[in-house]
Parts: sequence; structure tokens; C-alpha cells
Amino acid sequence: MSQIDKSHPLSVSRQCEVLDVPRGSFYYSPREEGSYNEELMELTDKQHMDTPFYGVPRMTEYLRGLGHNVNHKRVRRLYRQMDLYGMGPRPNTGKPHKGEGHTVHPYLPRGVRVDRVN
Repeated sequence: MSQIDKSHPLSVSRQCEVLDVPRGSFYYSPREEGSYNEELMELTDKQHMDTPFYGVPRMTEYLRGLGHNVNHKRVRRLYRQMDLYGMGPRPNTGKPHKGEGHTVHPYLPRGVRVDRVN
């Protein structure tokens, strides 16, 4: 909010209105992480170094096993803040690769009528 100046003759309210910015955005200051979250982040980081394949659900269970009352939403938020993610297949890994050397084979029994047992 560097465009808004408190010492300007135009009021802060009017400056925000002209810039089409909510006045609350001007007064907002982000809070620091609490000491409990810092402790959880430290534990998560240590465990992630040992088991990088742990995703959010497993890490949540690990922290609960240590006696911390956390849910998956908090752990997911901490993962995002620390830029962590579990190693594993990403979405859409089962789709065939379109590229050189990959052929899609036709379904041979299509149109064949099965009228007896093999």
C-alpha cells in the first residue's frame, strides 16, 4: 500500500476509494507464526528429512502420535509454507504417454460375437 500516504491532505478513506482498495487492506499487517506452529514446523522438517515420502495424511498421524493435537488442514498449511510435498506419483500418471516409441494397440476382440465357451 505504498501509494497511500497518511500525511497527504486527502484522507486515507478517500485515497482508498480512489484506488479502489478496501481500507482494511491498508491497515492490515500479517501476524507472525506462533511458537506452537514453529515447533510443529521444526518437527515436520526433521521428519521430512528422514521420510520424504510422507504426505500430509501420514505426517498428521506422525504428529498425533507424538501427542500433538493437529488436523490435516494445519499440516497442509505448514507444508505449503515450508514448500514441502510428499514424494509419490502426481495426478494423471496412469494416462498413456504421447510421444515417440509409444503405440496404442487396438482392441482385437471388438465386434467378435461370443456364442460359446472357450
